[in-house]
Amino acid sequence: MKIKLVLKIIFLVICLFMAYGIMRATSSDEFKEQLNSMFTAESETIDWCPEHVVDFEWKDKTNKNGRINDWINQDVQTIKKNFCKVGMSRINSPPKPDIGFKPLLIANSAEAKSNLLEWNEDFKIFRIQSIIFKSQSLEALLFKAPDKKN
Repeated sequence: MKIKLVLKIIFLVICLFMAYGIMRATSSDEFKEQLNSMFTAESETIDWCPEHVVDFEWKDKTNKNGRINDWINQDVQTIKKNFCKVGMSRINSPPKPDIGFKPLLIANSAEAKSNLLEWNEDFKIFRIQSIIFKSQSLEALLFKAPDKKN
């Protein structure tokens, strides 16, 4: 009788440790980000440029680690094709309110409309009309050289 009781207690202790381990593993930020990326892997896209874009104006040309200078000399159609329609993914934890965004790119249309794309290079997050998001597609564009092919 005592052996059965000891075995039950050992089994319960093992289950308790397993439950605690699972709880810690699923509450980590890395796990939440991976789970979130499985279900929302940049499936949302936004076309932030106004219609009939005729010109782009690069505002931030001091990219520390990236390739903005390679994009500055590209023609309007190439920039429009690569930068106007971007994939968006959520940010797990909202950024601090005092985080600074720098203007990156302004898209000007034939109807004198303009839209602004802002970014925080350190956190690799972007903002369009007060929508804050991460974008793997923009990150890839800003930190790699453009294709020379059309």
